[in-house]
Formats: sequence, structure tokens, C-alpha cells
Amino acid sequence: MFNNALARRLEATGAEQGRQFTVTGGGMIYLDGVEADLITLEATVAHWPRDTLVQVAVDRQAAFEHFVAVLDLLRFNQLARLHMVKCQGE
Repeated sequence: MFNNALARRLEATGAEQGRQFTVTGGGMIYLDGVEADLITLEATVAHWPRDTLVQVAVDRQAAFEHFVAVLDLLRFNQLARLHMVKCQGE
């Protein structure tokens, strides 16, 4: 779920809604609420504008390697408008 305070701020400024990655404690990665593997994510993110706003929500039980895989993907595609938040659970 997208950070409500951030979403309200974006609506107020008229900015784009943004995209959200979720990394769960079970090792699953979701993009905008849809489960996806890294190969699919790589193909998808490659087409995003560099100024795309991205929120990365990470469950505290998530393996660090899954979190790093998402950050590496975003960094490789030169996406820098990132917000990190902690999830409550899966």
C-alpha cells in the first residue's frame, strides 16, 4: 500500500502518483501490488522515466538480499526519486 502521507503530498502538488515495490518477509517482491520476478521487473523498470517517484516498502523480516536486489535494479536504471518505508507484515 502506498504511503498515505506521501500520496496526499503528491496529490496536493499535482505530481504523478508514483510506483511501489514491496519486499515481503517471505521473499516475494511486488510492483504496485502485483507479484513479479526480477526478470519481469528489469524489463518493466527499463522503460520508466528517470524522474519516476518510487516507494520501496520492506517488511522487517525480509532478507537483506531481496531489498538490495530491488535497490540495485532502481539504481541501474538511474531512478533516484526513492522513498523507503517499513511494512507492518506480509
